[in-house]
Amino acid sequence: MKDWTPPDPARTPTVSIDEARKPFGIGRSLAYDLAARDEFPVRIIRCGKLLRVPTAELLEVLGLAGSVA
Repeated sequence: MKDWTPPDPARTPTVSIDEARKPFGIGRSLAYDLAARDEFPVRIIRCGKLLRVPTAELLEVLGLAGSVA
């Protein structure tokens, strides 16, 4: 998770899949491949071609829920 700052869910309710992949240490192509197969580690919200990840759920999966001030 180096060079990654957890976003505040109150200010940023969703993040891009590109941002969400960083703390997992996976590449962009793998992230989109996992999302296409519904295997990304966090729920994906699909809005047409746009893929978003709920920030609170991302932090929960990472064990960081409640730690962002």
